[in-house]
Amino acid sequence: MNKGKIHKYEENIPFLRQANKGARSQVFKPGRCRYAYKIDLNSAYWKEMQEMPFPDLLKERRLNTTELKMLGYEAIKDKEGIVEITIRVPQIRLGVLATRIGNEKEYTLEFPNKPCTIRGTWSIIEINYALEKGYQILEMHDAVIYEKNLKTSPPMVS
Repeated sequence: MNKGKIHKYEENIPFLRQANKGARSQVFKPGRCRYAYKIDLNSAYWKEMQEMPFPDLLKERRLNTTELKMLGYEAIKDKEGIVEITIRVPQIRLGVLATRIGNEKEYTLEFPNKPCTIRGTWSIIEINYALEKGYQILEMHDAVIYEKNLKTSPPMVS
């Protein structure tokens, strides 16, 4: 039994937070707006979440550099998770991997788009997209991966 904890292994949480480059925000403008329509996105959000696969947090697995070298990226590319990698950025119109420049408390986010090598922590979904755009993984350092859980939430009651 997990006793109400979200993650199976609490020691993995600081590593997982490294991949957080921002947060969801809602901007509200008080007052009257012309030509505006109200869309209830919060209701759509629940419906979308029912149909999306989510990581099974009870099947959390930490992989170190040695294990990642043995497995290779192909073995984890279809899983959910966070991976710390060194990756080669190609010449690209718009960079796709957000990179923190600065220290832990004060930093800017940049999306490198000229050939360079960067090291960072990203989700497997972000890394897969970067690979489609021509990025090349040079080395994998650390990872937390999960199996996909296709049973996400109970049916919606209206």
